[in-house]
Amino acid sequence: MTDGLDSSTFLRRWDAYEERAGRLIKPAFRSAALQADAIQAQIYTAMTYSLEAGGKRLRPVLVFAAADALGLGADLQPDCDSLALALEMIHTYSLIHDDLPCMDNDDLRRGKPTNHKVFGEALAVLAGDGLLNSAAEGLLKLACRGLNQARAAGVIMQAAGPAGMIGGQVMDMQSEGRGGRLQAADPLTTEAAVDFLRRLQVLKTGALITAAVTAPAQLDQFSGPVRQDLSEYGRLLGLAFQIEDDMLDVTADPRTLGKSTGKDERDGKLTFVTALGLDGARQILEQTLADLSGICRRLDHQGLDMAFLTQIPAYLSRRRA
Repeated sequence: MTDGLDSSTFLRRWDAYEERAGRLIKPAFRSAALQADAIQAQIYTAMTYSLEAGGKRLRPVLVFAAADALGLGADLQPDCDSLALALEMIHTYSLIHDDLPCMDNDDLRRGKPTNHKVFGEALAVLAGDGLLNSAAEGLLKLACRGLNQARAAGVIMQAAGPAGMIGGQVMDMQSEGRGGRLQAADPLTTEAAVDFLRRLQVLKTGALITAAVTAPAQLDQFSGPVRQDLSEYGRLLGLAFQIEDDMLDVTADPRTLGKSTGKDERDGKLTFVTALGLDGARQILEQTLADLSGICRRLDHQGLDMAFLTQIPAYLSRRRA
């Protein structure tokens, strides 16, 4: 069994991973912006505004942590850097578009005005498009390095597309206006709603989180059971993350959370809280975390160093509280 990490060791590793992500993100568009004319430079300014806005950098951290848990060598670390940067670009583009008036219509993200509030809707749409295309460009360069790298790049692009995050976003839009009707719904209807929510969040939130831990496993010849269990780790972590997000939309201070709250009720959205109430959502969260602990033990028994990954759910919960 992998020994657990004390809190200070865990925090040092998290900070190191986060700083590594920052070193990739900060210069991402510097050269291109310098070469652009004054008009074209606007798009790089808008893209950089959201990319550098902060946040947990969860997906890059998961890439680096999974690579270390798998024991990937130094020769594969540049590949992991490419995966991490692409994931953060894709995640950031999704937030820019998610905040648009035609979607969730949010004014605050990561403690700052949302992209369209600063640059206008049209440029915000293009900033999101620019980030997605830049991520694809980076992944194409990665894919040219070898077959394993191409497979890793493919994992991320599939997770970002209509069979992953975008498909989940479509389901999320369809849930608008349905949340309020479930408070007095019969148990069978509520059970169907919870099943719908699980499928939704496996795609919308869970797909990129899962890709962050499974893409590094494509860089070397790991067994099918290892890849499957890493996928389940990502699925459960994404589900736990979203259940907590639903709860925080009701309970958190927007200044602490860094984004608007109360918007699920405003939009009548179907969430774990509107379907089950806070207590019911908390029960689902506790079961999800228990299942996640079981997957961590299974991966540990397969030889992965799970000390850091095992502690991520509790750390994220404390950080967002």
